[in-house]
Amino acid sequence: MDKKLVNEIFWLRSISCLAIVLIHAIEASIDFQTKQLGSTSFSLETLHLILLFATPTYVFISEFLLAKAYRDGVPPGFLIKRMRSLLIPYCFMGIVYAVFDMTEGFTWSAVIVETVKNIVMGDFVAWFILLIFQFYILHMILSRVLNRIPPLRALIFSFVVNVLYLAFFNLTQPIAIIPFHDYIWARGYWIPCLGWLFYFTVGYYTGRNYEYVIQWIQRHKLWIFGSTLLMMALVFLFNDHIFTKTTSKRPDMLLYTCCVIGLIFYVSNKVNQIPRWVYHISSYSFSIYLLHKLFMGWIPYIPEMGFIGYIIILFVSSLTGSIIMAYLFNRIPFGRYLVGGIQHVKPKETNLPAQSKTAIET
Repeated sequence: MDKKLVNEIFWLRSISCLAIVLIHAIEASIDFQTKQLGSTSFSLETLHLILLFATPTYVFISEFLLAKAYRDGVPPGFLIKRMRSLLIPYCFMGIVYAVFDMTEGFTWSAVIVETVKNIVMGDFVAWFILLIFQFYILHMILSRVLNRIPPLRALIFSFVVNVLYLAFFNLTQPIAIIPFHDYIWARGYWIPCLGWLFYFTVGYYTGRNYEYVIQWIQRHKLWIFGSTLLMMALVFLFNDHIFTKTTSKRPDMLLYTCCVIGLIFYVSNKVNQIPRWVYHISSYSFSIYLLHKLFMGWIPYIPEMGFIGYIIILFVSSLTGSIIMAYLFNRIPFGRYLVGGIQHVKPKETNLPAQSKTAIET
């Protein structure tokens, strides 16, 4: 079992966490722009599109850590441990968001309905947890199979399946005979693991062959930078001419996200000392993910702010508020099971070959 800390993962997790918060801040500003001006800023839409690698990156991180740490299978109690650390906060926050979504009058029946939707269907910001558990189970079932299959064959297969799945929901209209078709085409298709299978496969083989992948990336830096720019250009092109939704759940995001991951791996591998803010954001990332939209919902748009100012205020206040709330809750018994636990990591730990649980607790 290899539990050595991987510096690149701290960078990936913290950058992706900040990107998700910024994405939601930009979306809130774009909503106000659309209502007031009937159009949106091109620069905001551009930044929004560039940041969409964030959510898929978390699928990669999750499987990378499992594949690297548990080469011979997960230990006993693996799922139970993650149910305690992930599912309990997920369910609690599902109730909290159901209450805060009662904008048209509070009733217990409405809260119950919203709570069931949030927890069972993933109808709130933490829907991603349902996806992660699918991949935990998939890892337990397929890890030995994937270890025997040539990586290229598995990568091609998962890529084709992933592209076909996402293309179907992005390029077709809802099929009326399917129950809840409008909801499924709007966001229901996010939850099944087929929409993220390629990231899972890339994460698995990268985790299993970490040293080789790092060496390959360092030898092909021009390819890493060039492919990232090329895929970014294609994403912009497809956004204007093929896909109508600006979302990470699109076929063109598959290779773009992997290129960005490779770029972050390359750059972060060149940094000898990881800044403390990277550790800090990484440690609080789960709580930030759960809490940040609550704080955004409390901050109204004031015209004097301007749209850019509104984004900055939303980003800073929701990030700061989430960290403070997580810190306070984690100081009381069972607080970590309400808003998510904090992963305490000392910077010097990453330079030692010692074993640590923190590397895989995500």
